[in-house]
Amino acid sequence: MEADERFVEEWLREKSLRVERFSKQERRRSKTPEFRVLRGEVLAFFCEVKSMREDERLDNALAAAPPGSIVEVCGPDSTFNAVENKIHEAVRQFDAVNPELEYPNVLVVVNHDRARDVGDLCAVVEGDFVAEDGTRHAIYREFSEGRIRYEKLRIAVYVWIERRAGDAFVRWYDCVRDRYPVLAEVFPVAREKIA
Repeated sequence: MEADERFVEEWLREKSLRVERFSKQERRRSKTPEFRVLRGEVLAFFCEVKSMREDERLDNALAAAPPGSIVEVCGPDSTFNAVENKIHEAVRQFDAVNPELEYPNVLVVVNHDRARDVGDLCAVVEGDFVAEDGTRHAIYREFSEGRIRYEKLRIAVYVWIERRAGDAFVRWYDCVRDRYPVLAEVFPVAREKIA
């Protein structure tokens, strides 16, 4: 089990939840999310964990260059594509076990990249850049209204964990507090300090 998955599993257990992994047989049939999460004996939600690592393009170019050379890496910022890909992959995994959305889906993104933050997740899901003065600018619609336009709505709660800082940012979508009261109890705040 990967370190980020263990970290999230422990975090959920601290919230008095029981975490169950899918069996090898279930995972062989199709790619499943990481966990079934139960409250007592009742299934509360499904949980997928995705890790955000640093963009390694520059590191790879430096490693391949002769010593003392100047290296340049050009191309679009990979942040938004990476977030979009994580959402797309997670939805496919959720749909393998929860196609009718009988239970809520929770995506937990564990971030290890100093250049990325929870604002990048919000930009991809909502399509807006939010300026310091609070105004919204629709500059990320190619992501929010592209491949994940409908997929993103299949995730009830997004959790972004800054692993280095020990913060968990919870973002609610689709008015799930009313539909899934257990989630409102498990994730009651927009930000919490974790180990």
